[in-house]
Parts: sequence; C-alpha cells; structure tokens
Amino acid sequence: MKNKTFIFLIFLLLSFSKSFSQTVINTESTLNKIDSTFHLFLDAMGDYQKGNIEFFMIKSSLTIGSRFKEKNLVRMTFSNNFQKFNGNTYQNITSGQIRYNYFYNVEKHHSIFSFIQLGKSQRSLLNKRFLLGGGIRNRITPSENAGYIDLAYGFFYEKEKYPLYTFENANFPSFEKNNLRFTLNVFTKLKLNKHINLISVLYSQWKSNELNNTRIFFDSTLNYIIGKTTIFLKYSLRHQSKPYIPFIVDESDSMIGFRISI
Repeated sequence: MKNKTFIFLIFLLLSFSKSFSQTVINTESTLNKIDSTFHLFLDAMGDYQKGNIEFFMIKSSLTIGSRFKEKNLVRMTFSNNFQKFNGNTYQNITSGQIRYNYFYNVEKHHSIFSFIQLGKSQRSLLNKRFLLGGGIRNRITPSENAGYIDLAYGFFYEKEKYPLYTFENANFPSFEKNNLRFTLNVFTKLKLNKHINLISVLYSQWKSNELNNTRIFFDSTLNYIIGKTTIFLKYSLRHQSKPYIPFIVDESDSMIGFRISI
C-alpha cells in the first residue's frame, strides 16, 4: 500500500501542472516536419491500476497537417488528458485547434497566421475556453544550420466560462469573461550538434484594456537523438498575474522520457 501510494504521489507531482498549460497548444515540434504531403502525428499513453488503490489515466494528442502550393500550411491538433483516482475524476482536460499559416516570404520563413481553438480544464475550473485570432510570424535569424529564432505578434478574442465554486466558506456563482488579448510569442530551436537540440516556446498574452492582466507560458525541451530514439528532458512554466479563480496558482512541470520513431 505504501509503495503504491508513493508511486502515485510521484506521478501526481510530475503531472500536476497540466491545468493552465492544456489551454495553450504547443504545435512547434511538428512545424518543420510537415512538407507537401499529408502528415499525422500521434502520441498516446495510458495506465490502469487496481488493488489497494484504483488509478486510471489516458493521455493522447493528435496533429494532422499538410503544406500545399508551398506557401500554405494547415495544422489541426487535438489533445486530451483524463485521470481518475479511487473512482474520482481529478483531471479532465480537452483542447483542439486549427491553425493556418500563409508564407508571404518562403525563403525568410515570414508568414501570416490565424487560428481557432476550443478547450476545457476541470482542474483550472474552466468549463470552456474559445479563442479566435491571428498575427504575423517572422524569422530573425539568417540561417537554419544552427537552428532559428522566430517572433510572432498578434491578437485574439477570448471567451471563457467558469462554474460556480466555493472559496473560504463562501459560494460564488458561475461567470463568463470576454477579452481581447495582445500576444507576443518567441520560438527557438538551437542545434548544439547532430544529436542534441533545444526547442523552446514562450507565449505571452496581455488583456487589451488591462495590460497588467498577463498570462505567460514557457516550454523548453532538450532532445538527445540516437537513430530513431529520442531521449528528452522537458520543463514548462505557467503564470497568470490575475487568475479569475483566486486559488489557481502558478504551475511548473518537469519530465524526462523517450520517444521511438517507427
């Protein structure tokens, strides 16, 4: 019993910070893998334990993408994270996004992008989050040999629905927030050698009529590639300057693992 509980607590600590992050979809890892043909990227994992404790978990993400007529790139991404412990659901996060890039300068990797996104997060007490927006993405480094640095800036409309909740023995009704947010994002890929690279993204979002209302998401992955096997070390951090639910706090996540390409 103690061993199983200890293992579960370790897993819980590693996966604790999925609440706000799952409303941010990171599609950077597939961007440069999509060419003129149809591509499908699928990640899935699951776990089921029964005995002194009962634990069920399934995580999955699916990206479908294609580039056509050289200047057009379309990606559709869906992700889900569902977890139960002793019959109680403590995490149920779903998000989906359609993103379009038009490369007005292919050689310099300059593009105009637009996206639509829908999601929910039980742990963040977020019943629904709808986004619609766009912007411009420019590459500011001259060569891909050592990697790249891209800047993206734009805006999006945000509609969020929150359920009723209890805080400090007081009940609060459900509510809805509608915002226009400006965004500045930084995308980097650093090739240390033919086996090691570091891919990082930084999303920053400001409420248009209240600039001190910000949201920050940082995600960085160090990859060591040997043939078709990749060993990775991943770190992510999420910050909200003014969370609408008072007990939602900043979160970070560290993970080590490996991928095998078939």
